[in-house]
Parts: sequence; C-alpha cells; structure tokens
Amino acid sequence: DEVGLVFCDNAPEYFDACKRLGHRVVTRDKNRPQSNGVADRAVRRLLEGARTFLDASGLPHAYRADAVEAYSAFRNVSDAVEGKRMPYELRYGAPCKGHILPFGSLVQRALGRAKFAPRTVPGIGIGHKLQGGAPWTGTYHVLDVEAYRAAAAELHRHVVVHEAKE
Repeated sequence: DEVGLVFCDNAPEYFDACKRLGHRVVTRDKNRPQSNGVADRAVRRLLEGARTFLDASGLPHAYRADAVEAYSAFRNVSDAVEGKRMPYELRYGAPCKGHILPFGSLVQRALGRAKFAPRTVPGIGIGHKLQGGAPWTGTYHVLDVEAYRAAAAELHRHVVVHEAKE
C-alpha cells in the first residue's frame, strides 16, 4: 500500500525518513503554529476517544495504550469517509468482518482445558489484535476477569492480555 501524504512538524528525523522512503511530506510553516492544526486535531481526537473508552469501561489508566489502539481500530471501521466507505474498507477492499465490541465489555474467552471442564471463562474485551499493514486477523484482545480481580486486589496495575479468536 502506498503512503499518500505525511504531515510533519519539521522535525529533521521525520522529514529525512520520509524523504528517504519517497513519501510526499507536508511540513508546518515555521513561526506559524496554527499550520500544525491537522496533526494536532488528530492527536487530540485520539486522546479524547481513548480517555472516553477508559472512563466508560471503568478500567484504570494502566490500560491507556490498549484504549488508544482500540479507539484507533474503532475509528477505522466505523467512521465513513469518501462516500460512505470506511478507512479499513478503502485500504483492504472489503469491510472488516470483526465485531465492534465496546471497550471493557464482558465477553466469554474459550479455553483449551480437560474434556468436562468449562469451555469458556469470563473476560474483558479490550480490542482487536492489529498487525501493521495487514488486515484484521480475527483475533480479539481479552483480559481474564479472575486475573484482573486478583491484580486489582493486590494493587497490581496490569494483567496479561490474552488473544482470543472469535
């Protein structure tokens, strides 16, 4: 996939990297901070969205990186651009087949246990597994509810994120 345009704030390392990769670069005007508005607005929208996801889910600040990734994925499959098509669809030629799960929602995570053991355990859905430049893999990120409760009781800040297929 071709990168169409990169917005940069005149930082030499970004500017040089884009030039080496052959990407078209638009830089903000020196001494005119208002020309950096496109990038500033995108960052602000991402931070506001991630903050909203954390607040609505009740998950602590330790999950901020997961919230940012989840919000970014959500925007790519739900915000129409260019005549009602989603950014994900424009990039990969078809809509994303994954479910849009609310960040922090209760889900059931499958287990590979003994024959008569429970097949699923409660989990907390925190997004999709994304791979840079690749379409969605069909894998969700899930926290184990019991591990989360134990970690919260012991004042740990983060628990292992599991990968779960649909």
